[in-house]
Amino acid sequence: MSQRYVLSVLIADRVGILSAITAGVTDLGANIEGISQTVVQGYFTVIMTVVFPQAIDEEAIRAALLNRFHKDEAS
Repeated sequence: MSQRYVLSVLIADRVGILSAITAGVTDLGANIEGISQTVVQGYFTVIMTVVFPQAIDEEAIRAALLNRFHKDEAS
C-alpha cells in the first residue's frame, strides 16, 4: 500500500540543496509528485509531495533527509 507525505525543508541557501533533498527521498524509493521551492533572504525552502510504494516511518524519512546535511544545518 502506497503512502503519501508532504515534506517541508528550510535551510540556508547554498549549491546542491535540492539535489540532496531529492536524493534523500528517492533513495528510500519515493516518487516526487510535486514540488515548490523559493529562496527568501538567503534561506531556501522547499515543499514537496512524495509517494512511497510501501509504508515508511516518518522518522526514517526525516533521518534520510537530515543525513544529507551537516548537523543542525536543516530543519
